Formats: sequence, C-alpha cells, structure tokens
Amino acid sequence: MVRAGTAAGGCRLLLLLEPTPGAPADDVDGDRDFRSDAPAMRAAKPVIYEMMLMFE
Repeated sequence: MVRAGTAAGGCRLLLLLEPTPGAPADDVDGDRDFRSDAPAMRAAKPVIYEMMLMFE
C-alpha cells in the first residue's frame, strides 16, 4: 500500500504500509488511496515499513 502527499517547499512524502500480521487486509490491498477511517483499513491495522522524503 502506498500513500503520497505534497508538502510546502517542493518535497513529497511517501509512506509504504503493510497490514499487521494476521489482520484481514483483502479489502485494502493494492496501489490506490484508502481513507484512514474506513472500517477495512482500521481492521488491517497498517504499519509503516518505509518512509521516503523526496525533494523536487
């Protein structure tokens, strides 16, 4: 799972997420946007496994 955002100053923050082991994640799998308040996302209990800050 990927989430990118743009911050002031021309930098981008990219967070790579994965579900907590054993948590259901079928409904929140793939390269698309998911709301953090979605029941399926909360059930997956995602954790950040990589964080990148890119300057443009």
